[in-house]
Amino acid sequence: IAMIFYLGVGQGYASHYLWPEQTLINIFIVPLSIEFAVMGVLLFAGSFLQITKQPRGWRIAFQILLTMIGLSIIPTPFIGAKILDIVLPFILLTFIFVLSLAIHAWLNGYKAARFYLISWTIFLIVTFISTLESMGFFTITKLIPDQMILFSSVYVAAFQSIALADQFGLYKQETINAQSAFMEEQRKALTLTKELTQTLEHAREELEEKVSERTRELTEVNEKLAREVIERERAQQEAELLARVDPLTGLFNRRHFSHLADMKFKNAIRYKHPLSILIFDIDLFKKVNDTFGHQIGDQALIHVAEIFQRQARGSDVLARYGGEEFIALLPETTSADAQHSAERLRKMLEDSILQIKGHSISLTISIGIAGMEIVDEMTDFEELLKQADEALYLAKGAGRNRVVVFEKKSFTSEPTLE
Repeated sequence: IAMIFYLGVGQGYASHYLWPEQTLINIFIVPLSIEFAVMGVLLFAGSFLQITKQPRGWRIAFQILLTMIGLSIIPTPFIGAKILDIVLPFILLTFIFVLSLAIHAWLNGYKAARFYLISWTIFLIVTFISTLESMGFFTITKLIPDQMILFSSVYVAAFQSIALADQFGLYKQETINAQSAFMEEQRKALTLTKELTQTLEHAREELEEKVSERTRELTEVNEKLAREVIERERAQQEAELLARVDPLTGLFNRRHFSHLADMKFKNAIRYKHPLSILIFDIDLFKKVNDTFGHQIGDQALIHVAEIFQRQARGSDVLARYGGEEFIALLPETTSADAQHSAERLRKMLEDSILQIKGHSISLTISIGIAGMEIVDEMTDFEELLKQADEALYLAKGAGRNRVVVFEKKSFTSEPTLE
């Protein structure tokens, strides 16, 4: 269609029959017809010569030429024939590319490419020389008459029909060959199947009864084993969970905390990293139980644990240490940083009122902190734990609802209130 449009415009038929006496239209119609015709030539060549099966370099060049010519169409209605100064070099490159691609495909065993070369060579050469004339390379005489392009187009149509017929015949022959090979393979397969069927029929009959019986036995055994495995896994998971987690708050229990804390304490000593421990309990918790009952007391513990978890970092190790007492190990944390974290926790809990069953319950906590910043002074985790516990004792003795950091003035000094 693009070629017919180009020839109609180039030979004057379009302007004579479609827009007579409208010469201004030709200013942009002529370059547009050339651009569409070149795009048609390039697209047809890519399809016929199977550009998708060619090496990557050919595919890239094809896409570049197609893109550049396509982009040149956009300004054509606005600048008219001036666009040809830009387009004509790409047209020359397109003709060279198409002929080179056809030769490459032929040399690599694609037989249909020979008819493409026969049918398109004259047209591309004629159009190539005509393009050079348009670019001003030949100014003395007109080498290519206008009728030569029309003649070469008819030549293309004639030989391209032969090329398409040859390609169709090639595809048809390949299909016939493939069908013949497939039918032969089917015949062999049927013969082999028949022989195997006769051989295996007796074995199948003998094995069916044995397999059926054995299958029933295995099914019963497997079902029994599956139930046992599920029960054991469930029991093991429950046992592991109970061994690590406090069932009420979901925090680690004292035993598992001690295991983790011992490992992190040794790691801090080995790499000389700071480490702090934080212990707190709920102030006057017995009064909560006595006033509201143990069920609400349990909800208070859960409430405190949830705030504790929200305020903690992912690397902190939290646990319910016993009763209303909670503990946290803070890796990579100095006692000063631990004090800031503890103060945030204390304030957050103080501001959070527990609303339950029509009761509004205010809870406060007392916190003791001990830090290990000079690792040479301490080699036992229990000593650090004892210091935090002493700081907690001072916090409760100083009026509760406060944070106290253990300070060691010397190896034998008593803990002081900060």
